[in-house]
Order: sequence, then C-alpha cells, then structure tokens
Amino acid sequence: MSPEVERDLPEMAPSFVVVGTSSGGVAALKRLFKDLPADFPGAIMIVIHVPEKAVRTWLPEQLMERGHIPVKVVEDGEPIAQGTAYVAPAGTHLLVDGTRLRLGTGAREQHVRPAIDVLFRSAASALGRRAIGVILTGMLSDGAIGLRAIRDAGGITIVQNPDEAEEGDMPRNAMVGLDVDYCLELGEIGPLLDLLVRRAGPHKEGILETGLASAVRLMKDRAQLLAKLYAQSRGNPKTAGFLRAEIAALQQNIEEVAVLIGPPRRET
Repeated sequence: MSPEVERDLPEMAPSFVVVGTSSGGVAALKRLFKDLPADFPGAIMIVIHVPEKAVRTWLPEQLMERGHIPVKVVEDGEPIAQGTAYVAPAGTHLLVDGTRLRLGTGAREQHVRPAIDVLFRSAASALGRRAIGVILTGMLSDGAIGLRAIRDAGGITIVQNPDEAEEGDMPRNAMVGLDVDYCLELGEIGPLLDLLVRRAGPHKEGILETGLASAVRLMKDRAQLLAKLYAQSRGNPKTAGFLRAEIAALQQNIEEVAVLIGPPRRET
C-alpha cells in the first residue's frame, strides 16, 4: 500500500472485502448477504460472471431483498463507502484505485471481463493488509492468481469449501499451492467477515445492543464460530494467533456480562 493511500484511509479503518464468483454465484451471494448484519462496517466489491442485463436490472435488488446492506452497480471514479456493496458491470473490469473504484476495458483475463484476478490484484496493491479476498463457487480458475496477490500483500484469504459449492473448481484451484486462511462452508463466511472487519477498531461506537439477552445470544454464536475456526486453523500460525486474541477478548466480554448479572441467587 502506498503512503498516499495509507493516509487517505481512515485511522483504524475496517477491512475491505473483495468477492469473486461465477457459476452458482447468485445463490451464493444471496446467502452471504443474508448473513451480514445491517451495521456491517466494511465495503464489499464483487465480480460475478453474469450477463449485463442481470447486473443492471435485478442482481442488486435481489441481494438487497435477501440482505441488509445497500448494493449498487459501480460507477467509474466513485469513492468507496463503508457499509456498501459494489457489483462490477458486465463487460468491464473493476479496479480499486486508492479510496475509489475504477472501471477499465483492458484485455480479458481467464477469457472473462470483468475478471476476478484484476479486482483482487488491484485490491492487494491499493489496500494491502486491509484486503480480504473471498472466492465462492465457480468453474475454471479465475481468482486464483488474485487471491495469492492478496495473501502476498498481507491480506486475508477465504474460500468456500469446494465440496459444498455448486461448482467447486474456483475455490479448489485457488487453494492449489496456497495455504488459505479459511476454507469454510458458505453459511460460515458471513459471520467470519463480520468478525474480521470489526477487529480493526471500535466501529460500533454509539450503537447499543437491543438487550442483555441479545448480547448473550450473540456471544454464544461467536464462541461456537471461534471454536470451529480455531480447530481448523492450527496449521496456520497467523490465523491461530488472531483467533486466540479473539477468544481472549470474548472471555473478557463474558466476565463483564457475568459481573452485570451478578452471582446466582440461592433459593430459600
């Protein structure tokens, strides 16, 4: 990441998520967006191989119907807004340029435009360690080179479990020779993204929990996810270290809730 871009990004800015998918991707994205909360603080950039008419007419609407965050088709040069998802127009490459999005008409890569690799490489260059790359269902190998670029830039790499994907080629090829941080079932990726993006700072400042019961339920869900991720991550020191810190933070949260509740009452 260049010093100029680093200065442009807000201090403690959350991570930026880039997602690539192809065959079966509409259904996969619907599920992913369903699992993201309305106050998701990150920005999401998406390349999906579907016809132009689908992108321009019904895809953003479909994702917003299933999810909680706004989705729009990218316009050249627009600034990246947190809490918003952007879809690349068909026939045009999507690139991250500092804190803005650009559209390009360069040569096809992997026989497609937009290409996942183009988006991921630009995100790796512009965002460095703040980039999170996600490869979902799809055929062939678009995204494999780009996901490696994100890893090399210090970002986080995630793939959908190819055994449960509608088309497992893209996530499977992305893992060839690359020790990805997470290989998860689709239903686990949304909660993980929320966890990863919020790690960068106090993005929920001013947003209150709806009640103690809700907080306890969320902590239970978080504990189950962390336990599963940690069991999977022991071969990856960077991932395991991050999860150990998250587990310690969760333990502190549980202790704070226990103080609020107080000791159990003795029956008389």
